[in-house]
Amino acid sequence: MSSAVDRLWEGLEPQRIRLKDRPDLGEEWIKDKLAADPSMLQLGALTLEDRERQQPGAGRLDLLFRDFKFSKAYEVEVQLGRLNASHVLRAIEYWEVERAHYPNEDHCVVLIAEDVTGSRFLSAVRILAEYIPLIVLEARALQLNDKVTLELTKISLTRSFVPVEEEQVKVTPPGSAERLVLEIVDTFAPGVSINRTKSYLGLRKNPGGKYFAVLRSRSTGVQLDLLLERSSRLEEELEEEGLTLRWTHRRRRDSYRVTLTEEELQDNYVLIRRLLLESYEKV
Repeated sequence: MSSAVDRLWEGLEPQRIRLKDRPDLGEEWIKDKLAADPSMLQLGALTLEDRERQQPGAGRLDLLFRDFKFSKAYEVEVQLGRLNASHVLRAIEYWEVERAHYPNEDHCVVLIAEDVTGSRFLSAVRILAEYIPLIVLEARALQLNDKVTLELTKISLTRSFVPVEEEQVKVTPPGSAERLVLEIVDTFAPGVSINRTKSYLGLRKNPGGKYFAVLRSRSTGVQLDLLLERSSRLEEELEEEGLTLRWTHRRRRDSYRVTLTEEELQDNYVLIRRLLLESYEKV
């Protein structure tokens, strides 16, 4: 339960209710909540663009949100009860329509259902998430007396895959600079595969794939390795911002390395996001 709900109902025991059994609430109630407060989706600063958006020959998209800062669109589909195949396929169809109409934006499917973890289609959704941007949220309606609130929980779509040579170990929690890098990546690639080892944190598009970024915590911030083509223009651009890129040549891969403090990450947010995105698209 979220901290906001904890504070509201501290010491009390709200009951979970099935919206599918409550015709006075239902899908429209969820849509109303999200339209009024897009922050519930936990996807950054979103603006509601449209509701019940007509899709040529493909029905209506429940909700369309946009993040204008990062030119990203979220196609949101809501379902009562358990996540099912038709819900998934319909959402992907709407996503494809919007992507074709607005090719200069990044698009992401957002599926919302009351029961996700109990669905036999969750494993199939995890496979789909390796190929298309996809986020799944489980909706919980909680009632206390006559008050009902909505809670959304993000479901991990990363399939477990840990190579023997990269066996995960217990390590200290990531520093603030490392967390900020992960938050930046989440703006364009939510749900990336994260592999934490004793010495570094590797980010992949898909489990088992090549790393597009490698993070190593440092006492002053984070060291970041990126798969980028060597470019004197890029090096000069970072030098103008007081940052230094170091080219590293290895047998398996060439990459750039830059060490950043949390303050430098915040001051150069747009630039670092661009570099991470370029590296992500290169693998």
